[in-house]
Amino acid sequence: NDQEYREKSAKAFAILLHLMRGTPYIYQGEEIGMTNYPFGTLNQVEDIESLNYAREALEKGVPMEEIMDSIRVIGRDNARTPMQWDKSKNAGFSTGQPWLAVNPNHQEINVQEALANPDSIFYTYQKLVQIRKENSWLIHLILSSWKQLTRFLPISVRTVTVAS
Repeated sequence: NDQEYREKSAKAFAILLHLMRGTPYIYQGEEIGMTNYPFGTLNQVEDIESLNYAREALEKGVPMEEIMDSIRVIGRDNARTPMQWDKSKNAGFSTGQPWLAVNPNHQEINVQEALANPDSIFYTYQKLVQIRKENSWLIHLILSSWKQLTRFLPISVRTVTVAS
């Protein structure tokens, strides 16, 4: 639910990402909680994979609304919409016409708003990066093996299989 739980879920995912093994990266507006674009028609879609999927699905008789629902969820154009810098035209991304349309929610979800709110998703990311940078013990804990991390737990909990 990227409406009611957008901020809480974005912060939870950020925490999970930064407490996992490997190098976390911040990508395509997730640090401000950008959401998927609400594509209404196939004419708004540029992603060749989505267009090929739509063509094949239509040939199989899949209803267009079902196709669009899928594209809205997993289409690659979601990660390609312009960064939402502010409330201005084109979200401050460009004075020209962007390749893809700006998400209409740029009036509420944008960098300018995020920086003005000390409890924003952006500042959660900033704190997490700082915590990882300043606490070498945390990195050691994250990189420790699963068995080492769970040896203090009861046997019944330790036997749960965790993919690595």
